[in-house]
Amino acid sequence: MLLVGPHETLYQLHSFLLTALWPGLTSSTASASSCPGGPSSCPLHPLCHPLSRRSSSNSGPLTPADVVKTNTSLMRFIHSTHLNPSPAPRGDPWLTLPSVDPRTGVRIVDSRWVRYASSSKINILVLNRAPLSAPAWSYYYNNVSAPASDWSWLSTLGHLEKQHAESETQTLSEPFFAHVLSRLDHHHRLGPPLAARSGSRPTRARRLLLLSAALHSTVSTFLPSLLSTLSQLREHAGHRAILGKKPVLWYGSWYLPISCAPESISVFSSENDPRRLLVRLLAEAEAKDNPWSAYYNAQVYMHDRLLARLLPAYGIDYISSLSTAIPPEVEQKDAQVKDWYCIKHVFETPRGALMGQKFLGDFVDTLSSWGWGNV
Repeated sequence: MLLVGPHETLYQLHSFLLTALWPGLTSSTASASSCPGGPSSCPLHPLCHPLSRRSSSNSGPLTPADVVKTNTSLMRFIHSTHLNPSPAPRGDPWLTLPSVDPRTGVRIVDSRWVRYASSSKINILVLNRAPLSAPAWSYYYNNVSAPASDWSWLSTLGHLEKQHAESETQTLSEPFFAHVLSRLDHHHRLGPPLAARSGSRPTRARRLLLLSAALHSTVSTFLPSLLSTLSQLREHAGHRAILGKKPVLWYGSWYLPISCAPESISVFSSENDPRRLLVRLLAEAEAKDNPWSAYYNAQVYMHDRLLARLLPAYGIDYISSLSTAIPPEVEQKDAQVKDWYCIKHVFETPRGALMGQKFLGDFVDTLSSWGWGNV
């Protein structure tokens, strides 16, 4: 099984699966022991076999003879920010040189994965692409200790997205999404002038600005890039076919709490409907002056709605992380978890444990639909 995507979601899922199959480990210890070099250099992991007890730090790397002799299953995580499906072994600058997104100033990590995923050795492929990061330059400090948020980056980001469109999506986005983007730009022009500090902008106008920015990022960048990736996978130029030849799953991203304080975690405790929960998260982000989490969460909801309708047309099964029903007693325990880093080890929380269980159930159902009866 191969997992390809960002560390925010699939690296955590990879660590959760190791804990499910390696009794006695936690997600954090599984990450440290199985991938000592971090998510960008994660090796193959043996599953459901005594070899899974083997630690690469004291027993040496797993050899092909070990795998053949024991008939063990293997899992691997490959770090990829954009899911660039280029099969070229060399020459693609996205894959060979350190890159920084000119729109956000955030480092881009992509790896050569598509030929590996298309090989007969890979039986199951799990994908994810995270929501776009807030620009690095949107964070600044008013003094040495207190951050002061500046919401003006929500408008600036749209201009940068048009100026620095990803090369493979620039032509694709024009005919399909030009009308939607023009209406969003028109909305920005008609809106009231943007004040730099959040306190001087009405709440409703700020929320509309934030949702417009999340929608602009989705329509101008995420969706065209996703369609380009799916089209290249369908064409499978330079590699074997993947879609339709093996189970391909997409595991959706999840909401972030606005802060790691117990009162913020408890927002999840009274609402399981993804849309209503987003409204509450946006309201809390407004109260805490946190546009970054709100921008991320708005994209999570938009992507969840889009992916559930788009991916099945390409033969990809979508598993949403937003549809996990959380009983009240679990929600109360979740709010009591201290020092929850909001995203790093989400599967170690009570809520995350249920998310993991739901993934495993949906995972088994998907494999059963492919005729894998004994999963």
